[in-house]
Amino acid sequence: MLSILNRLCQRRIIKSGNAKYCYRFARNVEGADIKALEEVVMKSGDAEYCYYFAQFIPGADIKALEEAVIKSGNAKYCYLFARDIIGADKKALEEALIKSGNADYCCYFANKFELKGADIKALEEVVIKSGDAECCFYFAQKVFGANKEELCDAIAESGDTKYCKKAALNLDLSDYGKLLDVIIENSSSMELNKFADKAIELYSERGEEIIKTLKNKLYAKYQKREETKSQSFGTSEELEK
Repeated sequence: MLSILNRLCQRRIIKSGNAKYCYRFARNVEGADIKALEEVVMKSGDAEYCYYFAQFIPGADIKALEEAVIKSGNAKYCYLFARDIIGADKKALEEALIKSGNADYCCYFANKFELKGADIKALEEVVIKSGDAECCFYFAQKVFGANKEELCDAIAESGDTKYCKKAALNLDLSDYGKLLDVIIENSSSMELNKFADKAIELYSERGEEIIKTLKNKLYAKYQKREETKSQSFGTSEELEK
């Protein structure tokens, strides 16, 4: 049973509508009116404290708190609720997460629940649409069933040389061409040599394929440059005549 002082404090906290203090009171004060405090937390729309309430307060209404988190559209707490709360509706939380368009937490969700019914294709589409090269690489590397080719196309389209190199060196692909185009375009001769050394050090078919494709592309680039020079030289001679 609450003391007179705690009853007064609880009344003022509930009246304030402050989700943080409602949660803290519920967690730390024995005899607190859990339902009344929970109601304030849910109505506040504060996904963080809905999650904390569901996780740490015995007797919390998990379903109602989950609905509040979903309604908030907060990707982080949709993911954490699915990950940590026993009895959470992972499918409903996944749908809210996909709708949020947050590539980072789509990656985390796919990695955590890839073997537990996660919709890998839908989560992957969010990541690809984001154009975030780091997320695309993480998804391709960590998630079972990921479409590595499409994810690497997105990495190449982003123009991010760092993650083009990471993808080429760490992922088995049928074609490294697009990644290598970006790498060649944005790297100095010294940087290309370092990249080639790392590919050689893989001692694998992937490394051999990278070196082969890299050589072909550099040779084609050299030929094109020479043809351009030759055409320019020919034009100069014609003008002199």
